[in-house]
Amino acid sequence: MEFGEISDEEMTKILNTSSKISNEKFFLYENGKLTVSKIINQCRKIKETYGLDILFIDYLQLMYVDPCYDVIQNKKFSCLYTREEEIDLIKRRLKSFAKEIDISILLLSQLARKYEQNNPHKDINSFDSQASFDVSDMELLIRLGKNNGDDNNLFNVLVVKNKNGRIGEALFLFDKSKHIFKEIN
Repeated sequence: MEFGEISDEEMTKILNTSSKISNEKFFLYENGKLTVSKIINQCRKIKETYGLDILFIDYLQLMYVDPCYDVIQNKKFSCLYTREEEIDLIKRRLKSFAKEIDISILLLSQLARKYEQNNPHKDINSFDSQASFDVSDMELLIRLGKNNGDDNNLFNVLVVKNKNGRIGEALFLFDKSKHIFKEIN
């Protein structure tokens, strides 16, 4: 596949996967200035019309809180939140909404670069103190990071927090030709 050629085995995998998901409904909503209210409104419509089990959001730092509204003057204005407060508000509203309509949300976020560079340690307290958001109410926190070895295709996958299961670390190799990760035992 690296050179534009697909083997019979790869084509079989593609066709099998394609047939499995062909009857599923996927909705993609792309908008540069995405607010929590827009997401919630879209999800309510989709849930009502087609059903909705899971929502993927890529990624948190591109989202915004809704502008504040002055009822007396009948106009919108910018709220005076710090970015950390905005992120926390977005996260809390999404979590509340997920519980309300009984869906799961997979919310992707990038940790601060400072964290990635300065923190080889793997404890939850270091995530809490150096991440740009609070991790206390997350169900699952997974960190994907490059391995510090010589191979640029090696990645550490670290399950830092898992309310319903195990935590731990695994090493994966990224296969560029197929764009997949393979676990290394």
